[in-house]
Amino acid sequence: MTVQVNFLPKAYQRRCRRSRRIQRWAIVCAAVVVAQGLSAHFLAVTAKDVRDSRGRLASMERDIQDMNIQLARLTAQQRDLSRRVQLVDRLGRKHQWSDVLTTLAGHMPPTITLTDLRTDPPKGQATQTSTTGGASAKNTAPAGRNTRTESGTATGFVITGVATDHESIAHFMQALNNEAQWGRCQLESTSRRPFMDGEAVGFTIRMRWQ
Repeated sequence: MTVQVNFLPKAYQRRCRRSRRIQRWAIVCAAVVVAQGLSAHFLAVTAKDVRDSRGRLASMERDIQDMNIQLARLTAQQRDLSRRVQLVDRLGRKHQWSDVLTTLAGHMPPTITLTDLRTDPPKGQATQTSTTGGASAKNTAPAGRNTRTESGTATGFVITGVATDHESIAHFMQALNNEAQWGRCQLESTSRRPFMDGEAVGFTIRMRWQ
């Protein structure tokens, strides 16, 4: 039988145990500090990535806004060009003055005589193609094509003439409004005026292409 005798004082034993506990706590604290340092570094890297992502997102949003503005501008230009192309196509395809005069002669009552027919420019002064005289449109020779200048494009024409009464003018306007390839006509003015040996009703009608 072996007998072990502890000759170390109890105070020394307590100091040794305390030193070991302190070492263990120091190791744990060092591990915590290292973990916190790694966490701080990871958070810093993550925060930098987030800031960079937000900056890229803001830049993309600005680019999208610029693209939307440019798209709206291009869309407006496309609509404007489409309207101009359609107008030029209609003017070049439909409205020969010979066809206009033929249509007018077909719808005009015998109680009406045209005295003037001219283009109606939207801006500035367009080149006018007109027929002037006291004869009826049925006896008028065909004119050339509708022409235009650089300052604008004719969008219709103005009819001036005389009639024996207002009822004839109303029938004439109704016939013109029923013409499918033309736009709406508008009576601008009427007035009593001397004509030949008597009195007639002068009128002015403005017609717009469709």
